[in-house]
Amino acid sequence: MARLPFGLLIALLPFIYNYGAWKAENNLMLGLKISIVYGLTIPVIVWFCYAIVYGIKTHIETKLKIESMELPVHFLISVNVLGLMAGIWLALTINHFLFSVPMHGGTFFSSLIFGGIIIVLLSLIQAHSKAQEQALAYRAEAAEARYHILERQMHPHFLFNALNSLAELIESGKENAASTAFNLSDLYRQILANSNARTNPLQSEIEIVRKYLELERLRFGERLSFSFDVNADPAGVYVPSLVLQTLVENAIKHGISTSVDGGSIMISVHPKSREDIN
Repeated sequence: MARLPFGLLIALLPFIYNYGAWKAENNLMLGLKISIVYGLTIPVIVWFCYAIVYGIKTHIETKLKIESMELPVHFLISVNVLGLMAGIWLALTINHFLFSVPMHGGTFFSSLIFGGIIIVLLSLIQAHSKAQEQALAYRAEAAEARYHILERQMHPHFLFNALNSLAELIESGKENAASTAFNLSDLYRQILANSNARTNPLQSEIEIVRKYLELERLRFGERLSFSFDVNADPAGVYVPSLVLQTLVENAIKHGISTSVDGGSIMISVHPKSREDIN
């Protein structure tokens, strides 16, 4: 029923337009009453037409057990025009019986043209707004899809490397094989927990990277060194889930693993002032 206040507002436009004529005839109050009838009747009839259309739509969706159907814009414009025509005719009839206003065809068509212009403008605005919402939804779905693809790629790659390192420890008979297995289990459990959220505290992400690098150092030995320089509150800063893990894993895969001498990874976190950002 939010259409009623808007309908009353629109109905004041022809009243203002005909203000001089109503005032000359000393019928300002009559003109206001007639305008209010238009402003109440037309939105109610348009709303009633929409209620019928969406009622039928819901019945079909329920009957056929299908997802919500998208009604085309030109169909909704047709519903608006049909409701407008019925509303104008009913408003003319009400004004005729209440205020003895003659029912002229010219009044009907002039009201139809005026209302049609309003409906077309509102429909275009609504279509533009809906298009923007759909564009945002598509971008969000695309980002979500890229996120899940990256997540699926990262998990097996990390797990296989870690299992290979663990197998090498077991074959070599080193004593820390059991503790490494427990550390791997704990790390992978934390990765799975963090991957369920889009953002996580920086502290949690750093802990994952630290454990991951400690396991990778078992595989690379002295070829891999790492350090952390965190000059910020890691618990109060949130970052995208597993973003540090992905960066570090790519650095090892494309940098350190391809170098005979290995390399060093340094993670530095420093807060920026407003002047630095600008």
